[in-house]
Order: sequence, then structure tokens, then C-alpha cells
Amino acid sequence: MKLSVIDRAIAQYADLSDPEAAFRLKLLAPILRETAKIADDLPENAMEAELPDAEAVEALRRGADPIMTTGGVKLSAAVFADVVARLASVHEEALRAEEFNVADIDWTLFASDDAVALLSRDPEAFLTDAVEAALAAGMPEDVVDVQLIPVLSMAVRAMLTDYAEAVSDKLASGEDPVVDFERRLSCPVCGSEAAMAVVGPTARSGNVKQLCCLRCGSHWKFERIRCAHCGDEAVSDLRYIHDEADQDHRLHVCADCGETTPTVFVSGTFEQVSPDVEAVVLGALEAAWREAEAAKAEEEGAKA
Repeated sequence: MKLSVIDRAIAQYADLSDPEAAFRLKLLAPILRETAKIADDLPENAMEAELPDAEAVEALRRGADPIMTTGGVKLSAAVFADVVARLASVHEEALRAEEFNVADIDWTLFASDDAVALLSRDPEAFLTDAVEAALAAGMPEDVVDVQLIPVLSMAVRAMLTDYAEAVSDKLASGEDPVVDFERRLSCPVCGSEAAMAVVGPTARSGNVKQLCCLRCGSHWKFERIRCAHCGDEAVSDLRYIHDEADQDHRLHVCADCGETTPTVFVSGTFEQVSPDVEAVVLGALEAAWREAEAAKAEEEGAKA
């Protein structure tokens, strides 16, 4: 997660035609930039974790339990609290600039020793618990969506991204272009489901698809013709859809499970891509597709 890559991507999409995507990118740009800055300057005591050795790397490629679920990562509650406070300040300033009503949130509640112990094992469970606790305490849903989730999500990302990228580099290093196993569906670091995919050129293997975890920042190779959600490999069940004016951003749609994988096709290397920015752009395509599918279903239901 490099600041220069994020800045270049934000500039690239300065003139997005979809107004909602353009507004969302404008709103998230400050916190994305700050997350990259924090990740680049974390103190040494932010995390206790070892990179996997060669045997563990091969096991992770083949679907072994994610590193964090096995206790391989311990995060500092004190550092996490500082990161949350810093990101909250930046994001709340961006919200005020767009005339949002900013809630007075006690961010320390989400950085207790118990909360960070859960985060160290399962970031998805940590975020789910945080949202449920906030809603149970009476926090409005719009505040949860616009203020709480972005801050906590990016704080998690800031803490984990350097480690996740280092693990990803080890997974990619020395892997044969053709393997005798199906590549994993879940993140090898934190266990989260992939948020999107990037297809781009490599020096050894031509165009390769990589799945991206936006929770921790890891990425790993994946089969081109396979659903990233259910693993279906039937060509007849899988298709790409895209806007005629933009063939680089597509949805990989699986007829078997009904899920979609937002996918961007790039001409440069993976290191030149900002998955976080691309996810915002792809979100507009996915929203339009789901709206069209809902309208189609409603029309078919009316005819029945």
C-alpha cells in the first residue's frame, strides 16, 4: 500500500462518470492516503509476527489455515489505539468538509486489550463485533456505515498491510506457473474472503489473476476460469460483464452461487495497482448490475 500508487490512481480517476463513485473516492481519498503513511511508519512494537518458512509457504498455497487464525500475529493495543485516533481525525475532517454530521465516538472502546486480541486472530470477527456493539449502543446505521466502518477498517489495514504484502511476496516467489492443486479461496493471512481480483502481465507467466484481500492487504494467484467464492470451474457457469465504454473493469459472475468478483484488467504490474481505489471504481459497476438484476427479477415476477 504505497502512497505514490494511491495518489496516481486517485488522479487517474479524477473524472469518473459515475457521480456516486466519484463522491465516494473523494470522501475516502484522505483516509486512504493517511493509512499508507501510517503503514510506512509503524513503530517496531506494533506487531509480533514471523514470516512463514518455505514449508509453511507451500502449505498456505495449498489451503492451510490462515496465519492469523493460528495465533501467528499479535498486535499492540496501544499502537492500534493511536492508529485509530489518527485515522478518525483525518476521516472526520473529510466528512465535515462534505457537510456530514460527525458523531462523537469514543474510539478507545474499539482498542481494548480484548478487542485487539480478537483482531489479532480474526479481523472480520473484530469488525463484526464492533459494528454490532455500536448498533446495540444506539449508534445510527448511517454513522456506522460512513464513519465507524471506514476508520476501523483502515486502522486494521494500516496495522497489517506491510506484513500481508511480505507474505504475499513469499507466496509468489518461486511458485510454478502451473500447479497440481486448486488455489485457495480465502486470504492466507487473515482468512477473509477476497474483495476483488486483478489481472495483469507477469515476467514469467503472461497474464495472471490475483485475488486481493482488502482487509489486510494480501494477494495471491488464482485460476482465471474459476469462481473466487464457491470455486466453480464450469466455463458455462462463469461470465464477465462490463460497461461497453470500459472493458478494463468487469464483474466475474458465477451462475452457480450467484456471487460476483469485481475484476480489473491492467497493462502494468501488480505493484502499480491500488486495489483500494479500483474497488471504489468497480463498486459502481457492481451496484448498477445488481440494480439491473433486481429490476429483471421484479419484471419476471410480475409476469408469472
